[in-house]
Amino acid sequence: MKAYGLCEKGHIPGFYGVIENIDLKTMGWETYLEVFEGEPELPNAVVIEFIPDLRPFDLSHYTAERADQLQATMSEIHGLGVEHGDVHQRNAKVHEETNRAIWIDFDRAIICPLDLTTEGQKKDWRRAMANEEERLLDALVNLVSLSHFWFNVRGLPLL
Repeated sequence: MKAYGLCEKGHIPGFYGVIENIDLKTMGWETYLEVFEGEPELPNAVVIEFIPDLRPFDLSHYTAERADQLQATMSEIHGLGVEHGDVHQRNAKVHEETNRAIWIDFDRAIICPLDLTTEGQKKDWRRAMANEEERLLDALVNLVSLSHFWFNVRGLPLL
């Protein structure tokens, strides 16, 4: 996704690389790595951008522009043949200072297998992507419905 500009656009955290086979005795990291004691393989790590002051994409940080950005980003991700695998509101974040709406948490992501040969396999893959986009749309509709309820209950004007 980095190669296709999603990190540069700010839609997902920047990707800096992978650390493989981390020595459990790495100075300063011992307490963090002790959970891997006794495992047959050494741990690996993905190094990504740290974005300070990320906020949840919730009612208090909702704007139509941010919702549109999240939908457009998910469409771009799918266009690259990647299924996020965990499209939930908790994985959508906002950086207010830059007005970025960001997708995080790609540990369940699936890259489209290159060996999809039958039309049925391709159809199944497209269906999985469409289901993910539908879940996102449902979550956004629910959030907007909640915002209308919140404003109505308090007697505030709807935006």
